[in-house]
Amino acid sequence: MEFTNMNTIQMINKINKHEDDIVNTNMQLAEIKHYITPKMFGAKGDGITDDTISIQETFNNGGNIKFDASSKYLITNPIFVNKDNTIIDFCNADIIFNYDKTKPHSTNLDYRVNTMGIFNVKGVKSSYKSDIVLSSITNLKDGMIDIVNPERFSIGDYFVLVIIDKEESSSTNLGFKLYTLAKVIDKINSTLTISYKVSSDVWDLEYLKAKSVISKIEKVTPIKNVIIKNLLLNDLTTIARGWIPNAFDAYSMENSRHACCGIAHEYSDNLILENIKIKGTLFSGINGNAITNTVYKDINVSDTKLFGPGEGYCIQNASFNNISFDRIKGTNVRHTIDFSGGGYAKVNNIRSINTKSADIQFHGIFEHNIIINDVQGTKLDAITFNKPFINFGSGNQFGNANSNITIKNSDFYTYSDRNFQYTKKLLIVNSSVISKSPLLQVEYRNCVVEVFDIFDTVPTTRGTDLQTYLIINDSVFNINYVTTNYIINNYDLTKIKNTSIIYLKNKAEVNKYFSLEDIKKIELDNIDLEATIRPNTILLQRSDVTIKNSCLKNMYYGAIQLKYIKLTSEVNLILKTNLFTPFDGTTINNAPVYVETSILSTDIKINMILSGNINREKDLIILQNIKGFAGVRTSIIDNVGIVY
Repeated sequence: MEFTNMNTIQMINKINKHEDDIVNTNMQLAEIKHYITPKMFGAKGDGITDDTISIQETFNNGGNIKFDASSKYLITNPIFVNKDNTIIDFCNADIIFNYDKTKPHSTNLDYRVNTMGIFNVKGVKSSYKSDIVLSSITNLKDGMIDIVNPERFSIGDYFVLVIIDKEESSSTNLGFKLYTLAKVIDKINSTLTISYKVSSDVWDLEYLKAKSVISKIEKVTPIKNVIIKNLLLNDLTTIARGWIPNAFDAYSMENSRHACCGIAHEYSDNLILENIKIKGTLFSGINGNAITNTVYKDINVSDTKLFGPGEGYCIQNASFNNISFDRIKGTNVRHTIDFSGGGYAKVNNIRSINTKSADIQFHGIFEHNIIINDVQGTKLDAITFNKPFINFGSGNQFGNANSNITIKNSDFYTYSDRNFQYTKKLLIVNSSVISKSPLLQVEYRNCVVEVFDIFDTVPTTRGTDLQTYLIINDSVFNINYVTTNYIINNYDLTKIKNTSIIYLKNKAEVNKYFSLEDIKKIELDNIDLEATIRPNTILLQRSDVTIKNSCLKNMYYGAIQLKYIKLTSEVNLILKTNLFTPFDGTTINNAPVYVETSILSTDIKINMILSGNINREKDLIILQNIKGFAGVRTSIIDNVGIVY
């Protein structure tokens, strides 16, 4: 440093500036030391040179890794993240994958390996395991189990929890399956407190304890605390076509050895994937198996190349425990989100564009405690109503069951022709829904529900004592599009409250009816039902019925018909009708209320307020072959016809 001919102030200023320069340089050096780049390990980033080995060596060091945003990196084989506490920022650099088919990722030709990723975050399963004391399964409600070999597990260990019914799923057996990753939180003798629980309202643990099940835990060493962000990945790999779309034999197993997901993670804890864009993978954009504490945020997967089972998903999750999704978009994929076993997920802001199957797919491997908010999207084919499709099962080979699912603020349709589907405690709130299938336990709150022709019978409870229900509150229930009689039956409880029901409005359909039948208990409270059908607006059969404060409007004959029912409380009806022909002794359906072969308690009262074109000479209520006594009180208001 030169100080010649400087006064004191000038010299001090020069020294201060020099010290500032030193500080700035040290800060830059510290920052360089804080992260590493693939170019430090020989990567060219020119889009032509194969940078696979250089990037793998970078990942082997772990820590904070950054890519050059202005570069293009070519990868030809899968790469593995094998260090805990790793942050990988791709900085939106172009990542191009084109598989080197001389180096297949699998040598097994007996089955496809659809869980290999271009980038892999995978822990390791060990040989240590222990059976679970079967009688302790019920303690899962408190997140506790007893094991046979406690000496093999310590606090902080991770394991895969396995509970499998030896009897397969069928119409008479639930066939429970559980496979999920958890951690030992505490240990007292042979009792483990774990990071996973199943409350009794989710699955009947007493039922499981009574079954013949395989129950064990298998120790794993997970990979932990990994962040991958700002990835822009394009898979250019091609395989021979000539395959049958949507089939397992879509391509040879030889070809499957060259097909990858975008990111695959297995036995991972605390993985964060953020701002990820993946295009053109052969298998799923992201595949997770036996994972816990996973965050997916701002994920965009498009144009996957295969669309058969297990292929081409945006995000697939198997055996998960506590995961979250926020701002997920799938375009031209098989499913946007797939759940294949596990529990505890929060899903927000899902956008699906032209998916090839269900937008959100529950495989039915006993998924539970999932909250889904804001699902929107479009499909190009008219068959799917141009709405996202949420499906609750994929067949008995999986189990075809799930529990405690909430869907909010969404626009979707649901359909299944699988009679063994076992969906319990499904809650749909503030949504527009098209439904083409009955479910075991479903409640709608503040929804617009449109129904089409469906299977009349509620799915079987498959050997359990589950109480089935259909509850509709504060909603519009539109059955205006059915082509046959619309029948809701075989529930333990059907409860409709503060709801407007629209059935064949403005259609002069003959001999069509809306029927609730063979339901143990029916509760109708403040419903408004309008129809233009013959002979009845609503038919209630073989049920215990309560009706309160309800308005039934019919432009033709009788508004309500009660057959083979049990009335145990007061019936309050406002009946609006247009035409009553004189009772001719042969037609019994031309009265506002017709009751046949039913049991009425001695204190029952049917209170009716009638308006419309009323023929007072005819019977306002017909009681035929009833048991008990009915006190009937009627009044007529706003009559626009001739009163005789």
